[in-house]
Amino acid sequence: MMVALVLYCYCKGVRSSRAIQAACFDDVGCRVITGNLQVDHATVARFVRRHRDALTGLFVQVLAVCARDGLVSVDVVAGDGTKVKANASKAASATLQELNVTIEELHKTLEAEVTAWWRQADLLDEPPASTKRPLGERVVDGWSCDERGGEPASTTGAAAAASSAMRRRTADKLARARQAKQMLLARHGDTRGAITALEQARRRAADAAERLARKSAEQQAKLERHHAGQRTKADGGHGAPGRPPKPMNQARAVLTARAEDERARQALVRALADPNKGNIPKGNITDPHCRIMPAKTGGYMCAYNLQALANPAQILLAITLHDNSVDVAALHPLLQAGRANLDAAGISEPIGTALFDAGYASEDNFTAPCQADLLVAVHHESATCGRTDTGDKTIPTAWKQMADKISTPESLALYKKRQAIIEPVFGQMFARLGRTLNYRGEMVHTELHLWATTHNLLKCLRNRGKRTAALHPAATATT
Repeated sequence: MMVALVLYCYCKGVRSSRAIQAACFDDVGCRVITGNLQVDHATVARFVRRHRDALTGLFVQVLAVCARDGLVSVDVVAGDGTKVKANASKAASATLQELNVTIEELHKTLEAEVTAWWRQADLLDEPPASTKRPLGERVVDGWSCDERGGEPASTTGAAAAASSAMRRRTADKLARARQAKQMLLARHGDTRGAITALEQARRRAADAAERLARKSAEQQAKLERHHAGQRTKADGGHGAPGRPPKPMNQARAVLTARAEDERARQALVRALADPNKGNIPKGNITDPHCRIMPAKTGGYMCAYNLQALANPAQILLAITLHDNSVDVAALHPLLQAGRANLDAAGISEPIGTALFDAGYASEDNFTAPCQADLLVAVHHESATCGRTDTGDKTIPTAWKQMADKISTPESLALYKKRQAIIEPVFGQMFARLGRTLNYRGEMVHTELHLWATTHNLLKCLRNRGKRTAALHPAATATT
């Protein structure tokens, strides 16, 4: 019942546990599934967390159902990546130094709370004689109540429960801060000595200005020595040997320093316009697994890089998370995940041609062993498909072979199918479920698999509806 309820709600775009609870009152489908019972939101949340492995495994089961309906052909597949917003705020992101300070403060806070708890426990162990309970009074869960009913006679139990909840929250926050620090060190190493891009731009601009002043002064000194020698020669003495130095606006060293100074100034202007770009890496305390990534609409957000692999029927073969805003290193792990899902679903057919855009182009991807025949664009989409010119953009020598391969008529005809295969999958999922995640940490993997499971399930159900309409057109028209 709970599996049916969760899948039904995800198919309708209802994801949060409180929204599912409300749907058990308002939605007829939910009331049929639950037998007209109302499931509490905490029950839904606990169920998803407790059975996350089983819910993730539903993806392979639905993929096998789609294969039985003839929807899983793997002659041609397409992959792509996009950003989904994490359930975390950029304000909760902190550098390594800030995380160290936060961890130390939380550790002290937790020690103080535990010490206060032990002190309170010691005081309650031996109550004074004047606090003996009157006859007819009983204690239930730390509450002193009259046997005939009525209000609690003591709030000791409630205070203890509140104190325990506070300690749990502090301990949980401390654990997340430590996890954020560990993941930050694993991703970027020790960043305590790192400086921001704005600071780098300022230093480079200052160095370039100093170099220009030095070169100009040296050239001016040469000119003055030459003029002094000319005056000495005019007075009958020996002039300065060698050719005369060039004027200030023609000296190569001065011109080079001026060009470097201009480039440094322009870089500083760009850095001042976007001071957050290239800042010191940060870890997020709310969701240590997410990262600050550039948003499609500009700026930055706490996000995950979602990778998907689909076939021409727009059936998802794999959905993964890549721990980087750049897609290059996600190509082969995505194909391997697709192959593993196909094997688990009992589909032994090898993957034929895999289509990827220029975001996945790299020498390592082209040379690594792979079951599929890769077609990876080496220019942007419109240039690869022939809609625009590539211009004067040069490509690395190691990419020439892939460029020649994808430029053949047969390969180009296949690559032009890439957008029509994978892009609608993202559009359909985001139109139904949005681009913001509800869960955090390791639960994000389960949530995204529920997205993909319901996407494939809807494709399968609609395909069955079309087949039924084709077999029984009269009954369908009457309905």
